[in-house]
Amino acid sequence: MGIAIGALALAAAVQASPDPGPTGAPGEPAPMRQSNGRLCLPDADVCFAVEPDPERSEGHYRLQLTDAANDGSNAKHEALSYHAGNRDRLEIWPNAIALPGWQAEGQAWLVGVLQNSHVMYSGGGGDSTRLHLHLFYLGRTAGLSKQLLDLPWRASQLIRACFNKDDQKRRLGACHDEYEFGASLALDPDNAGGEMPALTYRTQTTAFPQTARLWEDSSEAPPLTKDDLSHWTDFECSYQRTLQFNPASRRYEMDSPAPDCAQYTDFIR
Repeated sequence: MGIAIGALALAAAVQASPDPGPTGAPGEPAPMRQSNGRLCLPDADVCFAVEPDPERSEGHYRLQLTDAANDGSNAKHEALSYHAGNRDRLEIWPNAIALPGWQAEGQAWLVGVLQNSHVMYSGGGGDSTRLHLHLFYLGRTAGLSKQLLDLPWRASQLIRACFNKDDQKRRLGACHDEYEFGASLALDPDNAGGEMPALTYRTQTTAFPQTARLWEDSSEAPPLTKDDLSHWTDFECSYQRTLQFNPASRRYEMDSPAPDCAQYTDFIR
């Protein structure tokens, strides 16, 4: 195969379905199945969970594979270790992308871990999530690759903008600036062949009201008008990139650098 994968022998009960792949638009992520509180592949009896590592200090986790045929108590296999900060939460990405190029040898999916962070501001707060993607292969053996990419996935910030009645009047009652960042990932329809096909990564970034800018002091802006009470799209941080797999680094890389949008995806310090 084109990518080295650490072999992990799953329980004998873990078998790939003969179905060609999950239903839905070709290349689009397919929803994972819920089973016993875990998320499972759309068309194979393999489930994933992120759990605290009992053998390590606080903040260390294990990405686990389990057999969906039972409660998982006797079919757990440690796959990868994760470390998260005190204000982070890890969870399985609730989708998987089937890779058709592996069907001759078995089945393969891109699966992910979401790393969620939260912070409180005075009168507001922020959330930020990154997607860590891995390749899972199921055939004669089963394996999970190391991290293939790490991307901003979603973020939101709520910044207080009213501190007295004059501010409320000047802002027409819109007393918070709101910022939203979201992303999507799918197979690139123009380059979906091979074992590690290209991916399309799209982002969209908006702000409310129209005049809101994270790098500017809203208290110094003119009073809002009714026309300002709608969302503004930051087109610089709403972009599309093709992700190609680099065999040398064993990671997906963008076809061109992404713009610096840390003001949306990182927290205010």
